[in-house]
Amino acid sequence: MSAPKGNTYARAKLIYKTVEDLEVAINKYFDDCDNKKVERYIAKEHRVAMVNDPEPYTMSGLAYSMGIDRRTLLNYTHREKYFPTIKKARDKVHSDVERRLMGNNATGAIFNLKNNFDWKDKTEVEQSGEIKINDTRGLSDKELDERITRTIQEIKPEGKGKSARTPHRKDAKARK
Repeated sequence: MSAPKGNTYARAKLIYKTVEDLEVAINKYFDDCDNKKVERYIAKEHRVAMVNDPEPYTMSGLAYSMGIDRRTLLNYTHREKYFPTIKKARDKVHSDVERRLMGNNATGAIFNLKNNFDWKDKTEVEQSGEIKINDTRGLSDKELDERITRTIQEIKPEGKGKSARTPHRKDAKARK
């Protein structure tokens, strides 16, 4: 998939003039994340030591490290020559976020995937039964009211009290 041609983003001023400059900035971000060190107290040895503590990859973090905002970073994809580089970086962030879903902070990872990678909650509903279609054209108001009442009685569970009130035609007309 290539970037769309003739887009309006082609006129925007770019901080990174070449693909190589963009790749250097992106790779620096990933290296910085991978090599992040923090001080930790090692109880057995009664000392503090520097240990690796890789930082999660994020699109916002990548943009910040490059001196631009997330939207500007994504807008680089609208330029054909930058598209493969940004796509590769997005895919790397996406992969890291998915991998972290298996860890302790699934909520944050899910939020990131929904907001940066178009993930959606999917609900599947299975339904069974039959649908009756009755032609009500030409029926009077009285005949329609009788049919509604009869239908409610057919679907109302036995001995479960009254069903929810269904508005009659006259009520619907009054609300209009």
